[in-house]
Amino acid sequence: MPIKLTVIFRDDGPMIQCGDSPIYRSVQVELTPEQQERLKPRPSYMAGTTQYYEAISKCFIEPEGA
Repeated sequence: MPIKLTVIFRDDGPMIQCGDSPIYRSVQVELTPEQQERLKPRPSYMAGTTQYYEAISKCFIEPEGA
């Protein structure tokens, strides 16, 4: 099963222009196997015999040249 990265965009134009709600759109990008591997959570700690892993906290999209 492919893993996808989902990005939610928000357009504040309707809110700024006429006091309406923002508009949202969703874009999904299928990740390559290499990208999936790089994004796998790493082991964090163990409690008894249970292994715990990192959790995704935040994601950023960086503009080109940043």
